Amino acid sequence: EADAMDPVREMQTKLIISCIVSLIVSVVVGALLAIVQLNPFTVVAGYLGQLAEFNVKKDEKLQQLALKKDETGLIASAVVRVVDSLSDTIMGIQTQMQRLNEATDILTDKAKDTGVNIEQIEAAMNEIATGVSSQAKNTEETSDNIQMIVQQIEQTNEKVDDLNRNAN
Repeated sequence: EADAMDPVREMQTKLIISCIVSLIVSVVVGALLAIVQLNPFTVVAGYLGQLAEFNVKKDEKLQQLALKKDETGLIASAVVRVVDSLSDTIMGIQTQMQRLNEATDILTDKAKDTGVNIEQIEAAMNEIATGVSSQAKNTEETSDNIQMIVQQIEQTNEKVDDLNRNAN
């Protein structure tokens, strides 16, 4: 009986070994397929992580992945379009910032020039005010002198009248 069961046991052992080998091969092939299938998503996820930190540099792997016609290619293509749009927006913002800086520099220069002009106008106004004040003082002195002359003329006229009355 033991000899009759040996071929069955041998077949059973070979069957178990072939099942174990098939299982190992299936697991290895499945793992490789999973890695191959998940690799594009890993590339996209990695690039999205960089994009979250505002790193919008082009990525060759992502560009190649975007050429595929499957779902991962569609996702990668959408990410590439978003990156291009963000790059254009960032470039536009940088250009506007540069223009704004230039305009600010011009306004600063104009404000400085205006300040200098205001100082010059203020100095001229002070000179005019000083001149007007001096002229007013001179006019007042002249007026006082004229009044003195008028008084002296009146006194002289009175003396002349007195002399004329005394001579008659």
